[in-house]
Amino acid sequence: MGQAPALVIEVRFPLGIYQGAALGRIELLPSPARLFEAFVAAAAAGPYAVSAPIDVSSEEARRLKVPKGATVLSPRDEDIAALRWLEEHEPLGVSLPGAEPRPCQPERVNRYRVKAGISNEPDDFEPRVAVPGVIEYAWPSAPPEVEQRLALLAREITHVGRADSIAIVTVRSGSFDPASPNALALHTTRGRGTIVRVPQQGRLDNLLLNHIRLTCVAGKHGKESKSRPADRVTSPLLTGTGERRLAPLRGAARWPYDEVLALPLKLSPQHWVLRREYRVPFAAAIHKAIVRRIGSAVPEFVRGKEGENPLRGPGHLAIQPLRRRDQALVALAIPAHVSDADRAVLLEALEDGLVVAFAKRKIVLDPPVRESALPFWSTRDAWMQSSVPVVLDAPGYPRKFPWTLEDATLCSIGYAMRGVLERRDTEPSSDVPQLEWGTGWEFRRKLVDHLREHCGVRARVKRVLKSPAPYFYKAREGELIVAVNCVVDLGALAPEPGGFLALGKARHVGGGLLEPNGSAT
Repeated sequence: MGQAPALVIEVRFPLGIYQGAALGRIELLPSPARLFEAFVAAAAAGPYAVSAPIDVSSEEARRLKVPKGATVLSPRDEDIAALRWLEEHEPLGVSLPGAEPRPCQPERVNRYRVKAGISNEPDDFEPRVAVPGVIEYAWPSAPPEVEQRLALLAREITHVGRADSIAIVTVRSGSFDPASPNALALHTTRGRGTIVRVPQQGRLDNLLLNHIRLTCVAGKHGKESKSRPADRVTSPLLTGTGERRLAPLRGAARWPYDEVLALPLKLSPQHWVLRREYRVPFAAAIHKAIVRRIGSAVPEFVRGKEGENPLRGPGHLAIQPLRRRDQALVALAIPAHVSDADRAVLLEALEDGLVVAFAKRKIVLDPPVRESALPFWSTRDAWMQSSVPVVLDAPGYPRKFPWTLEDATLCSIGYAMRGVLERRDTEPSSDVPQLEWGTGWEFRRKLVDHLREHCGVRARVKRVLKSPAPYFYKAREGELIVAVNCVVDLGALAPEPGGFLALGKARHVGGGLLEPNGSAT
């Protein structure tokens, strides 16, 4: 997929700060629906708006008891036509600046507010995000008259989001390449990415209706009904909008990880922190030390969270203390498709090594050595075994489907290798049936059968009879988990043997690491 002609809307925040929230959390960037709302506000309340009579026969006007002859500012017909075109055509995607938007620490934001002369009074909720450059929104190529009207309205937009999110908006003809490094394409399927609102048919009418309602209340054209006052009307936030997923266009991922940062440990390979019962808590301590070293604006793949919610998909930083060739080290595996800017943040934090506080000791990690994730181990054997037990959902018969420990292990392989599976299923030369990703036990059953029948994945599993607690970092209340030792063959999913991979619920923090068969202790 190459470049496509597009209507490009550029948004620049001169103060470097965007404030907005939707769907119960901070917006890391203005959603297309948020930008559409800014255009509607400029059309309905800007210099191009015209005075129009209110239809007093409408239900809303009767409820507010609007008198005859009352007028309200309304968009021109040509502006309404341009806005309807926007809501009838879904955007293609978004192009971000070189560094991704990040939630701000309060003290950093306060400096911007002081410079702008904005009051620093405390607020109940301050969804502030640092935006270091221009954000470009791409819609399909528009007719000239639509582009012209939107360009005029863009000049009248003063802010996007909250009132102190001052913005400069411009409209131009251009192109959009979803495969470019800074591009986020719009997806309708499930998966990793950011969920954003997009305008759909009916959004313009809903916004104009609420514009009339609020104008009448504020201008005292009408009176509020005692049985249903204006402030109790259902919020129009989601009416006329849909949810879409913004995510990079997946390339041909050969492996879940691009590279491994190997940090040598100044410890003996037989040191007690490398015993398998201590690797998970030690990895958790390393993660805390990395986050503390970076400070503010920790990349999502390092935090393991998307906003305030857990990061979906396999794109976490994997931290694995291990032994290799009689050397003790900590391997940090960087997922595929992590941006260069985020990668640079992590490398800068580790350039002088790292000191980790663990078990009342200070453990020193040397600066990292960059290595390939495929291969990572020196082996020609396709079979790999777990050096730390793999933590899985307890087996049983969910929804009438038999579910064994071997099934659970294969399911964990499927989730860890999702990017590789998607590439393999969509290759033009592949005769493998495409797997539709979903959720629930029925999908898990399909995933396991797909791995066995079409990918040749095999596993031998033995349950650990002791408690799985040492091999897992966090569990939800009431969650049933087990720990297993396993030997697996990734079959057609592995382009070559010896790749860096871990399985199970603790695969990102020291658990479930796979090593060459016979080398694990």
